[in-house]
Amino acid sequence: TPGVLDRLRFVPLARQAPGPGQVEIRVEASGLNFRDVLMALDMYPGAPEPLGREVAGTVSAVGPGVTHVAVGQPVVAALTVGGFRTYALAPAALVAPRPPRLSPVEAAGLPIAFLTAEYALFHLGRLRGGQRALIHAAAGGVGLAAVQLAQKAGAEVFATAGSPAKRAYLASLGVRHVFDSRSLAFAEAVRGATGGEGVDVVLNSLAGDFIPKSLDTLRQGGRFVEIGRAGIWTAAQVLAARGDVAYAVMDAAAGDLRLFGTLFRRLLERFEAGELTPPPHTPFPLDQAVSAFRYMAQARHMGKIVLVHPAPPASEPPRVHGDGSYLVTGAFGALGRRVAAWLVEQGARHLVLVGRHADSAEAAEAARPLEEAGVRVTRVAGDLGDAGFVSRLVAGVAREGARLRGVFHAAGIVDDGVLEQQDAARVRAVLAAKAAAAWALHEATAALGLDLFVMFSSITSQLPAPGQGSYAAANAVLDALAHHRRARGLPALTVNWGPWTEGMTTRVDARDRQRWAQQGLGTIAPAQGLAALEDLLRRGATQATVLPVDWRKRWAALPAEARAPLFAELAGDAVAEPAPAARAVLLREAGEAPPNRRRGVVGGHLRTRALRVLGLPSAEPIDPRRPLSELGLDSLMAVELRNAIGESVGRALPATLLFKHPTLEALTDFVMGELFAAAPAEVDQTGAPAASETDAALDAVAQLSADEVRRLLADELQSVAPHGDGGEAR
Repeated sequence: TPGVLDRLRFVPLARQAPGPGQVEIRVEASGLNFRDVLMALDMYPGAPEPLGREVAGTVSAVGPGVTHVAVGQPVVAALTVGGFRTYALAPAALVAPRPPRLSPVEAAGLPIAFLTAEYALFHLGRLRGGQRALIHAAAGGVGLAAVQLAQKAGAEVFATAGSPAKRAYLASLGVRHVFDSRSLAFAEAVRGATGGEGVDVVLNSLAGDFIPKSLDTLRQGGRFVEIGRAGIWTAAQVLAARGDVAYAVMDAAAGDLRLFGTLFRRLLERFEAGELTPPPHTPFPLDQAVSAFRYMAQARHMGKIVLVHPAPPASEPPRVHGDGSYLVTGAFGALGRRVAAWLVEQGARHLVLVGRHADSAEAAEAARPLEEAGVRVTRVAGDLGDAGFVSRLVAGVAREGARLRGVFHAAGIVDDGVLEQQDAARVRAVLAAKAAAAWALHEATAALGLDLFVMFSSITSQLPAPGQGSYAAANAVLDALAHHRRARGLPALTVNWGPWTEGMTTRVDARDRQRWAQQGLGTIAPAQGLAALEDLLRRGATQATVLPVDWRKRWAALPAEARAPLFAELAGDAVAEPAPAARAVLLREAGEAPPNRRRGVVGGHLRTRALRVLGLPSAEPIDPRRPLSELGLDSLMAVELRNAIGESVGRALPATLLFKHPTLEALTDFVMGELFAAAPAEVDQTGAPAASETDAALDAVAQLSADEVRRLLADELQSVAPHGDGGEAR
């Protein structure tokens, strides 16, 4: 739904076979471009198009006539159609083998930035060595590519960037002339630095008054190359302002694909030779796409933002090797014993079983059937929360000769209690057994080339779990660690298990089991759980929830505040009514509040919206009278905030909203008027003000300090007190 970034969502799509001159790519990483953000915010000119214009991945199919790449070959591509999809199509001319020295994430951020910079600077701008180029927004993807290419060509670079950190980074690259891209003072500074001569080429992406100011920096016969899309000038406007300069607008859609393809391959050759280097990049997992879009909209990044896709599912689960060792923590609990037996069924012949009571008679009894099956079993007792112990444990496995190939972390303890009953020692014990142990295992094995690193997390990190705050937190660490490992190219799977029929849940009484059933939650039989584990390994999953659940019952059992959109989607037809519109929600919340508190409810709602758009913590204090622009709200954020407020009031709002109402206080006044517009205040027969007047007065008083209230009250009393002949208040 264009307009608000929070409305971005994934939908299922059918694959399309590549046509003549097309290549289908199984995407591993996608570059995010400003064009995508503008399109998501409904600000891009023209009809909407699929998002995503550059990818790195593996060829999954080729269309008729394509011979230079083959199925299974790692490639990088530009001008893709739907580059955030699992499978994207690209014109064959702009698909090239990925240089081996580049990772998929590095490669995905190159095509658009470097092709744009190369074509704009040297083809349209005719930049040559010894000339001068002014590059606006030079810390972005295209900007940094242009800086690098211009420097390699021997040109002198003048650059602008929007923050001190970005300007300092450009200076570290050897750019001597760096100016603020949020101030028009750059023009005079450029003329001063060039002795009044100006520059030969302007690579522009800024709008408004920056365009004529940038034209002023050009020397006679200079070239102005526009790569922006919003608010750009026509050729006639440029001619009227500077008839002595050339003007060109970069339009990839109208360009020559063969020329682009030639330039693209030459650029990749330079990367392979080490002559060019990838710009800095900020990776986001694909499921955090909304955060990535907002990060770019807030102009917080340098270089490129890249969305990293989940690993493609393997055709078979990673094989368990008979000549390798497999370490299982929590190995003498019910789940640990099941995992150990499953590993033996898969072919394991060396197991290292770790538990708090590894030397007990029960542990020996658990190991006996494995040993009778010919498996070498090593039982180890120790504190997995102790990184030193874990390091020694892993080193000991290596000394035994069988290479460690897999880790299954099933250890954990539960210590239920609401927050007021918790203390540091209780929380620390729960975190140590699960979270600290997982991190220690990760660090000790990161360089060993494991095939498997599986962590048993819990549904408590996904669904409300009253009384299990520390356990939920510990499991959330496991979930985050799995994504961290995947981002580093390491194997990882975290499973948010529901309750098993064996294990910790066996200690749950019948009353709790009945309560679960009433909420639609079932339990997992061991055979079901192990089958699910094998399926997830086959799929190459990073994180998955395994939970027998009746979503209709679950939805009905959820309190209103917990009915998240996720549950509504899973519940499907069980949701009788669609989620209420934002206006209806705000009207209900404000309407249920006492009259003198309504404005506070509306103001709080707007504050939450503003903080989200600004990317600030939810607890960040905001002075309601301070202009939001002083907190970093720029024009792009203003568009999103305007759209979000439009949802809250139930209608499209003018583009000038944030200019006319620049503070939270002013916005609150506006929204109150939209939601609660009423007839003029009436006065009853006693002369008392109407409710709306009273509300406003009470709300004004509520914002005063106690001292201010006392002072005003004293002034009011003095003004109404009877006076004597001398005029003194009595």
